[in-house]
This record gives sequence, C-alpha cells and structure tokens, in this order.
Amino acid sequence: MERSVLWSIGCAAALAPASVAQSFNYVDFSSTSGLVLNGNAAASGSVLRVTPAASDQKGSVWYSQPIDVIAGFDTTFTFRITQLTGGGADGLAFVIQDDPRGTAALGDKGSSMGYGAEPTSPAGTALSNSLAIEIDTYFIASPWGDPDGNHLSIHTNGTGENNAYESLSIGLASPATNMSNGSVHTLRVRYNPGVLDIYLDNLSTPLLSANYSFVTGGSWTGGGSVGGLALIGNSAAHVGFTAGTGGATENHDVLSWTWAPIVPPAYCTSGTSGHGCAPAISGNANPSLAFANPCLITVSSVEGQRNGILFYGLTQFVQPWASGSTSYLCIKPPTQRAGSQNSGGTVGLCDGTLSLDWNTFQQSNPTALGNPWSVGREAFCQGWYRDPPAPKTTNLSDALWLTYLP
Repeated sequence: MERSVLWSIGCAAALAPASVAQSFNYVDFSSTSGLVLNGNAAASGSVLRVTPAASDQKGSVWYSQPIDVIAGFDTTFTFRITQLTGGGADGLAFVIQDDPRGTAALGDKGSSMGYGAEPTSPAGTALSNSLAIEIDTYFIASPWGDPDGNHLSIHTNGTGENNAYESLSIGLASPATNMSNGSVHTLRVRYNPGVLDIYLDNLSTPLLSANYSFVTGGSWTGGGSVGGLALIGNSAAHVGFTAGTGGATENHDVLSWTWAPIVPPAYCTSGTSGHGCAPAISGNANPSLAFANPCLITVSSVEGQRNGILFYGLTQFVQPWASGSTSYLCIKPPTQRAGSQNSGGTVGLCDGTLSLDWNTFQQSNPTALGNPWSVGREAFCQGWYRDPPAPKTTNLSDALWLTYLP
C-alpha cells in the first residue's frame, strides 16, 4: 500500500503549513493507516470491506484528515460487489461531508446505505451537511423512489440531513453495466467548481454530470434548489465511503483509491535572488495518463536573462541548497532534467519565465524517470537558474506536486 499526503518536517521555513491533506493514493488496503473505520467496516486482506454480505450491516470509512474540495478535485476508486443473497442489497456510496460527528459519522443500515436514515429513525441519524454519490443496487419504489436496482445518484440536502430519497437527487443515471456483477468497476468523480462529473469504467466520458457548487449548491432533478455545504475553513471536508445491507445482502468492497486536486499544489519555499526575485512555480492541471488535458508548468518572477532548467523527481525532500543560501532543494534524487532554456525578460528585473510542457516532454522521452506512469503516481517538479551573486552561483524556485489522473 502506498499512501502520500502533504507533509511537514523540521525545515519549517521551507514548507507551507499543512492544515488539510491535498493528495493520497491507496493502491490497495493491505494497510488502513490514515483511515477511520466505523460500524461493520473492516479490512479484508488487501480489500476495504465497507460492509460484508450479512444481514442488517452498516459501515463507513473516512480519510482521517480533512481534504480541500472547494478548488476542485479528481478522485478515482475501484470497487467490487460480490456474494449476493436475496438478489443483493443495498449499495455503496462515496460521500463528502462535514457532519458534526466528523470521522465517526455513520447513518442507518439497509437502503439508507450508511449515510441516510430510515423513516422511523431519530433526528441526527442521517449525515447532515453532506453530498453522497450512490452506487444503488436495490430497487424500492416507496418511500425511496428508486428508478431501478442499478443506478448512480447524487444526493444532497445542503446543510440539512441527507438521505436516500430520490427527491434529494441532483443527478441520476442507470448504466448499462450491472454494477453488482462481481467484476471490478472503476468510478471516477471529478469536481471542477460548478460541475460534478461521474465516470463509470469509461474514464474519459462522464456517465453523469450535474451543475453543482459547494458554495451555491444546485438543483434537485424533481425541481427546487438546494444549497451548498458549510465546509471546514470554508474549503475542506471529510471524504470516504458508506454502505448498508438489509434482509438481502452483498459484499461492498473498495480495492483502491486515489485523490488529487485539479490544480497541482506548490510546496517548499523559493529562494530570493541577488536582485530580490522570488520565483513561483505553478501548473495549470495535473497530468493525465491518457494525455486528456494540457499540463503546463511555469516558473514566473525569475530574474531576466538567466539560464535555467526545470527538473523533477519521485520523492519530496527538503534540504538547504548551500550554506548561506535562501533556496531549498525540495526533491530527492534521482532527478530528471528537462532542456536548458533562457528566462527571457529584462536583466536585473523579475520578469523572466521558465516553462515545461509536461506532456510533450514525456511523449518525447518515453524512458524518462517515472515511466511508465500510472494513475495516482506522483512527481515533484522544481526550477533551477543561474544567479552569480548567490551561494553556488545558482538559486531554486519552490516546488510543484503533480499527481497522475486517468
């Protein structure tokens, strides 16, 4: 199991504070470190079994740290539903929530799928202040209003108590694929502020899209508007899975899970050049395994007319660049260098730029460090440039944390 999160070490000046996590990758669940399991949820070998195929089960699993969701994210998980009895029931949900119970949040069993509540349950049972994406495998017409026993549905009641009633759905689709056929399926959830896209198995074309914002909310499919969520620090939420069984049962297993922001975050601290320039690195998007989007990395505010490069590695690292230097090496060797370039701009001013087209570099260098890439793999990129007055006659930018998406 590989798990990475935004971290801090002794070089406090070099790293920005990490109040929320930015990225993680569970290639499997042979370890559940970093997760909180509630109810009947448990690890089963290398699989995360949110509920087993037994009667009247309910479970929830949450990432232990709040995750930033407001600026956009891309998360992918694989799941498998097996050992159906009574036709199988009830389903698995991917949930984003800031319920008062935090990582202890757990709703009812059965058709409530671990996030909602049965009609006779007391107030406070269902998860409030939440959004749930149901993988619903059981049909009940009343009171839930299900369209069938094999559908995806996005449920929210704003800051109120959420539930499995289809009247709370802001988007619904019934795939041709049987999601409880025992095969491994892949669900991708991509939130670009204002639009929520859900992909099933085909990771390039969404099966379901809904106009939704965590700030302003959206509209229920049956009519009426619903507000957004009250996020932790106005930006973060708890993320994870819930599931439930009733009289009919099935295993609800999650096999892998990766999370990344849409825009890659910077970390570490830039050095200050002889002319007082503090270069800043940024990226327009995380790289895509299918080259589905441009991935352009830019280091701005470099001293003008300086020679430099961008380089990357596979592990974060913070070490002073040289005695007396304000720069830090933020990437652990081995590293891969891109081609040398000139920053342009004006001598003595901070108007130079270094840049890297990540996709072009990877396509042109198929044996470069990190290849072959896979979903969830990470790379860390930094800028280097000549600065004659500085120690070692060079300086470094801050660094960029990239995570591969589908």
